[in-house]
Amino acid sequence: MSQTRTLPCAGDVHLWRVQLDRDGASYRSKCNDLSTDEQERCARFAGDELQRRYVNTRWALRRLLADYLDCAPQAVRFRYGPRGKPAVACPADSGLRFSVTHSSELALIACTTQADIGVDVEQVRELPFWLDVARRYFSEKELALVEAQPLADRIRCFLQIWTFKEAYGKALGEGVGTALHGVRSFTGANGKLFAIAHGRVHTMAHAPRIESLALGDEYVAAYSIVGMPVAASVRVMDAA
Repeated sequence: MSQTRTLPCAGDVHLWRVQLDRDGASYRSKCNDLSTDEQERCARFAGDELQRRYVNTRWALRRLLADYLDCAPQAVRFRYGPRGKPAVACPADSGLRFSVTHSSELALIACTTQADIGVDVEQVRELPFWLDVARRYFSEKELALVEAQPLADRIRCFLQIWTFKEAYGKALGEGVGTALHGVRSFTGANGKLFAIAHGRVHTMAHAPRIESLALGDEYVAAYSIVGMPVAASVRVMDAA
């Protein structure tokens, strides 16, 4: 049953953590609540595991947006930008903006009303060609930053930088291709990774914010806000 949630106030960002349901039978029933294009996309994933994760993520997104918009999950309709950035088409004029991502068994949904938002999450795992990707797409300083880490931490560092770029690209609605060279990552005095937008003019009042999210040892994540006229207040919550 849907519950009413208050839309984020000016300057607020709600970040929802969703543990994906592992029940193979339940995801098939949830699939019936998705739109035709969502069901068609689901069918393109190879294997039950990928389909289950996709359906459960979309179902959680619909349920959460429905709570904000005070409607049934099936009533939420989406429109997509030229590069695939999703937005709420119906109910119209809500002002609600969102971004959604998932990796393995965790999904993140970011919601706000005053700016463009992007979020990305990656499970920390072995990746066979991660160093080749870093050498091709990271700046020299970013690559040096990764290679300066202890061996056990290099993939985590690589993935954290990647989520910075993905989140910023999603916020812009232009995808990671634009953001690969549009974000520069550094380490602060405390050793924490941070990132700034690079090579694009933004007014100081609407300067992008790119931040990491602390999710424990298994995942790295980041969010980006573009165009928020006031300092953002971010709340991380667990979706039921």
